[in-house]
Amino acid sequence: MFQLHSPPAANLVISLAFTSIVMSTTVAGGIKAPLVHWFGLPPMLAILMGEKRSAWIWAALSSASVVGFVALDKSGVELANHLYGGNFVGATLWLQRCVDVFCWLVILTATAYLFDRHKAEQTVRLAQINHDLRHEGSRPRRPPRGPPVP
Repeated sequence: MFQLHSPPAANLVISLAFTSIVMSTTVAGGIKAPLVHWFGLPPMLAILMGEKRSAWIWAALSSASVVGFVALDKSGVELANHLYGGNFVGATLWLQRCVDVFCWLVILTATAYLFDRHKAEQTVRLAQINHDLRHEGSRPRRPPRGPPVP
């Protein structure tokens, strides 16, 4: 079965999320896009998937991306706003907002599911360790090796 808590699988999921965030931010106007706060998602997903080491890498990549968009803006590069134009009205605006809400719900639900799954796995692991420790004291001890001490 495909395990999301394994490092390659977790980082694949996070890299797909990161790539979609960068692409969406690029076509939505760069640093002026309302998507910039999504760059906090990759490190959070890494932490929730139990990948603390890669969370630092994703935090650095996310920060570098935001700094890159700021640098592009400061240098005068205007990224076209193809997604969040002011010309959305009526059904087009409603559809766009519904898609936004649906995407956030999917992301938050997936994040909550992954967190709960990881928590359940860790609880089972902790219960097994506690069980082993509890029964370790009830095992008969071997007599010490070597000559008896007077």
